[in-house]
Amino acid sequence: MAQARQLNACALKGYFMKNLFSKVSLITLLVALPLAVLADPRDGRPGDGRPNPGNDNRDLDRRMIQVEQKMDRMQREMFRLNERVEFLERGGYQPGPAPLPPQPIVNHCMLTDGLTHANYLATGRTRMDAEFNVRKSCEAMVHPTYCTPGFGLKCDDTREFAPNQQFVCMLTDSLRGANYRAEGMTPVQAEGNVRISCQKAVHPMYCEKPVRCESFFRN
Repeated sequence: MAQARQLNACALKGYFMKNLFSKVSLITLLVALPLAVLADPRDGRPGDGRPNPGNDNRDLDRRMIQVEQKMDRMQREMFRLNERVEFLERGGYQPGPAPLPPQPIVNHCMLTDGLTHANYLATGRTRMDAEFNVRKSCEAMVHPTYCTPGFGLKCDDTREFAPNQQFVCMLTDSLRGANYRAEGMTPVQAEGNVRISCQKAVHPMYCEKPVRCESFFRN
């Protein structure tokens, strides 16, 4: 009986040892396989002389960027060639910018009266209208005999200049040395505005110095 028990115990022990060995082998296999894959030289460990997928990916990205750059250059070149073909199809005619719409002509006249040396400025659709308007402005302040063109009449119009061209004038009075600045659509309008600005501050006789004017362009 004791011998039978001993035999049964040895058999059970062998069975459990066999099962334990199988489980350990299975666990070892499950752990070893991923490690073997990660340690595979084909994964490109540095210095092993094998291709590196990371390097391959970077090289592929670099090549893709180069291809995209070449495609972009080819597209630009095709666009230029297409423009050239259209230019030749038009007979070599290069269309310019659309012409600006015609601007209304404005006439300006400035007059200095012969009594107080005051300056007057007026506009008109024609030069005659501008001259009439400025003489009437003068006559409203002094006797008409002092408002004849002989005392100093200047006229011009916007037809002589670009649509977006403007003028600025500066004047220094001869009493205090004060400076005045004004703008206008034409040189005559700018000068008239700056002289009128001066005579609002001092007597017109101190506003007879020559003015300095420049042109500029508005956007």
